[in-house]
Formats: sequence, structure tokens, C-alpha cells
Amino acid sequence: MDLIRLIYISESLIENQLETELISILDSARAFNSQHNISGVLLHRNGEFIQCLEGQRTVINRLYGRITHDSRHHKLRVVDYERIPERRFSHWYMRYADTNFAIELFMHQMNHRSLFDLNHNGFLHIIKCLEYNRDETPLSQQLNALPDTDIVNPVIPVMDNSASLRFKQRIYPILLAVIVSLVAYWIWLTFVV
Repeated sequence: MDLIRLIYISESLIENQLETELISILDSARAFNSQHNISGVLLHRNGEFIQCLEGQRTVINRLYGRITHDSRHHKLRVVDYERIPERRFSHWYMRYADTNFAIELFMHQMNHRSLFDLNHNGFLHIIKCLEYNRDETPLSQQLNALPDTDIVNPVIPVMDNSASLRFKQRIYPILLAVIVSLVAYWIWLTFVV
């Protein structure tokens, strides 16, 4: 079996009754995908979509051909198309995800307002956020649940353990040097000046 993943972005041309239209899209997608062994996720963010489709090459190619003729999409662009050893979204015929805290934090850190501003690695990062984030809580509820203090050390599960360890091994000595420098500066200001 030739299993592939296709990720595309598009701008929504749905102006009225977005929620009703999304429910209709998801219902038909889930019915079609369950019959054709397709899995994936659809993210809607500020009038833009990013969709990941996983399945057999010929089936995904035909489905994407249908999507390109769908009048609800504008600026359709494939951002990733690759052979994969296994599915990331095997439990969903079509999962719907509204934007979440990890994605909004990433977009803010990258200083991107639009999904169209992302590069290839940015799209893969978004897909990983969707893969690992099993929390279906809407963004507004996630933000309301946060304490009034600044966000310190948000967890974005995108690095495997080895990458995380390498990152820590590089960053901790730098942080230690900065802290020691600040303490030395504080001592100098306090006692010398």
C-alpha cells in the first residue's frame, strides 16, 4: 500500500453561516473518508484552512482533485506531499480543530498573522501541534482558564526526547552564564557604586 500525506492550505470563501457550512463539510468528509480509508484533520483559523489528508496515493489524489474544484476554497496551495510509513491521525476520518493555544502561541512567536506566511517547517509544526493536542477545548476557554500572570514555560509538544535533551544541553549553560552575569552586575551596582 502506497500511503501518503497531503497537506494543503486555502482561504475560505464561506462568508455566512460558517459553523453550519463547516458541519456540512465535516459530515460529508467523514462519510466519504470512512468509505475510502482516509484519515486526517481540518483546522480553521481566521478564515483560513489547513487540512492534512492521509491515505492511499490514488484516493488522495482524486480527493484533492475534487477539493480544487470546490467553490468554498480560494488560494488553494499544497504545502506538503510525501510518502509516510504510518498515519498520524488514524483515529479520525476527519478531525476538526479550531485554533488552539499552542498554535496561536507559535504564530505569535513566529510573528505570522496568516497561515500563508508559514514555511514548510511551520506547516509541519502546526500538524504536530494538532497531532499531540487531544484537547478539543476552544481557544477562548483555554485563554480564560489561564491565570492572570504572564505565561511562563508554555508546553508545545513538538520535540522528541532526544531533540529536547540536545536543546536543554545547549541552552542551560547559556542561561547559567546570563544569570551569573546578572548577579555579578547586581553585586557590583550594590557594593561598588
